[in-house]
Amino acid sequence: MGGFVFSPPVDGLDTLEPAPCPLIADDLAEYFKFLDFPETTEGDIKDKIRRSPGKKSAQLEILTLAVAICGVPTYVVYWYKPKDVTVPISASIKSNKREQSLDVLAEATIWHVCTILTITLPPLGLLGIPLSQSTWRQGNPWDFLSATIRVLRELCWQLESPQEKMEANLIRGRLDDFYNINLFQRYRAYTSTQIPYRNLLRSLDEASTLECDLRQRILDFVDKKGTFQNRPDLDLPPGYSSNLHRLFRLIDGHGSKKMVEEVARLGVFPRRSLLPTAFNTWLVYITMGLYCVARLVLVAVGLSSLRAMPQAVYKSTWADYFPAI
Repeated sequence: MGGFVFSPPVDGLDTLEPAPCPLIADDLAEYFKFLDFPETTEGDIKDKIRRSPGKKSAQLEILTLAVAICGVPTYVVYWYKPKDVTVPISASIKSNKREQSLDVLAEATIWHVCTILTITLPPLGLLGIPLSQSTWRQGNPWDFLSATIRVLRELCWQLESPQEKMEANLIRGRLDDFYNINLFQRYRAYTSTQIPYRNLLRSLDEASTLECDLRQRILDFVDKKGTFQNRPDLDLPPGYSSNLHRLFRLIDGHGSKKMVEEVARLGVFPRRSLLPTAFNTWLVYITMGLYCVARLVLVAVGLSSLRAMPQAVYKSTWADYFPAI
């Protein structure tokens, strides 16, 4: 059935012509029997496999050895193979399932709440810093300066001590000189330099106590205390007395850093803090305390999650399954 037709080239022409009769398998075998093929034995093949990569062992031998090595730990891991297990192991639950679920739910709720607190409390504590440094205006700075000049002018007429009167006139002269600058120069001077009130209200003698005594006399004069109870009424701006008290406290350094260094200046004061001075301190203490408590609660919840287990759990029987030698 079928077969092949084979014809060698004739007269150098590469043409195939049909054979006069079909070629069968026996004819092919008879034909290839007379062809010369190189003789290769099984030993030659093994030698070539070992010599060609430059190794002493064949690749097939190395692969077989690697599979055998990997099979050893695989067998050790699956050493213990239970047999004839027909009855499942029963485990008894001592506690009530409802009570256990409630305990787990309470622990999870406390854990989530404390985790949220530990995340939000630090930035909340830092939020108090810009809030405590914020200030808002309490009046017109030039009206406050004008009222202070009028107070010092009236005070000079009622002071009995020549030295105090001289100091009051000196301070009034400083303030009056700055106030009498025209509007354009005043704007340029006070918005660019903003001279501190401490420099304008200081005494000539830095070591003397006259400056503090004079400030107290000014406050008594404004509040109508002591010898100034019968002073004539002055047309002072609303809240001038409280602003003057605040200014003297800032001059003495009682207040936040921003209030002392930036607010107690000519052309800026009167201003006051948006929040009390102790707000930032108490906010830091409260947030720090709550943060520590939340961290301790997280540790306590983590320790309480370690359930007590029976003693049999801690007795391992893995050594019993080693084969006897």
